[in-house]
Amino acid sequence: MSRRLEEVQKLAEVFSKTHLVEMEIEAADFSLRLKKNALGAGATVAAPTAAAPAAAIVPAATDASTRTVKSGMSGTFFRASAPGDAPFVKTGDEVDVGQKLCLIEAMKMLNEVDCDWAGTVKEILAEDGGVVSVGTPLFVIEVNGNV
Repeated sequence: MSRRLEEVQKLAEVFSKTHLVEMEIEAADFSLRLKKNALGAGATVAAPTAAAPAAAIVPAATDASTRTVKSGMSGTFFRASAPGDAPFVKTGDEVDVGQKLCLIEAMKMLNEVDCDWAGTVKEILAEDGGVVSVGTPLFVIEVNGNV
């Protein structure tokens, strides 16, 4: 992986953990624009000269007590870090805020998708090794308490 892509991935990761909604960086041969979705969760990356994808969680209410984790990028969905390894989560598992749910591989980069809510994994909607695109539902989480 090129040094530039590693730097962009690190910037996107740091950006996703801030309260900023949008950030733009410009240099002589490089420009990068990061913007969070309307609900403020996750980051997407757009740049005219260079870019790296950012894993994102796009919350969508399915009913009063559940939330759907959707893909913030296109790529290959993986439930575990390597073939044969235990999945990060299974149906029925309790999850915490910030807990890793899966990986999405895009442009030979593995991007973590973390949970935004504490709760229980009710359903895993994507197929391990399957292709997902932006907005593809990945997990249904039954949240603990009021969200």
